[in-house]
Amino acid sequence: MLTLAGIIVFLYAVSSILGLWLSSQVTKVLEGEGEIPEALAETPQHHLDLMANYSMGWRAAAWRTSIAALVTSLVALAFSSSLAFWALGVALAIDCVLFMTCRDIGYILYKTTSMERLVDAAQCVALLASFTLFFWLTLKGALA
Repeated sequence: MLTLAGIIVFLYAVSSILGLWLSSQVTKVLEGEGEIPEALAETPQHHLDLMANYSMGWRAAAWRTSIAALVTSLVALAFSSSLAFWALGVALAIDCVLFMTCRDIGYILYKTTSMERLVDAAQCVALLASFTLFFWLTLKGALA
């Protein structure tokens, strides 16, 4: 089960890193520094708005900190350290703050499809299950 939790955290870290890169591309386009990359050509506007929101100001620094915490969690997990639990907790807390402070979040949520919401819900459940497993293993002393 610990391996599965590690895989979930790894996939989330990769997803966050790719999202950060994509949001930097969106920001460049919005600042007039280039054209929309082919990967983003058919992306709905509300996704672009969300990416732009995450890539500007203090949110960009917070997002990078969250990614660093995810990577720290993975490294700590490789060494069976309880830091895996704490680092994942920090990453998830930062992600929650970023989501809750997003501009126009009501509009963005209104524009998402039911499939997008289902995928987001599954991701949240998987991450919370991983976090809960890390917590349980930390309490048992398996992650010392």
